[in-house]
Amino acid sequence: MAQGSLKELETQLLLAERVQIAESATTAPLLMDCDKLGRMLRAYIRSLQKRDREASMGYHSLLTTHHAPRTVPSPAPRCHA
Repeated sequence: MAQGSLKELETQLLLAERVQIAESATTAPLLMDCDKLGRMLRAYIRSLQKRDREASMGYHSLLTTHHAPRTVPSPAPRCHA
């Protein structure tokens, strides 16, 4: 969602320049900021995806690791008098 909003902003800046509502001296620094922010956003998304993959791999290994079954001691037999 954030990437789409960023691309929409870039489009609006380019259109403003094209229809001469804004000068390129104004839009150029903003477009450079958009580019930088886009790279930061993509890096953040990749880090979250990596974290999710690692977390799911850890969960998967817990499911596939075989442990010796626990034994629960039986209660001592009761003597009825």
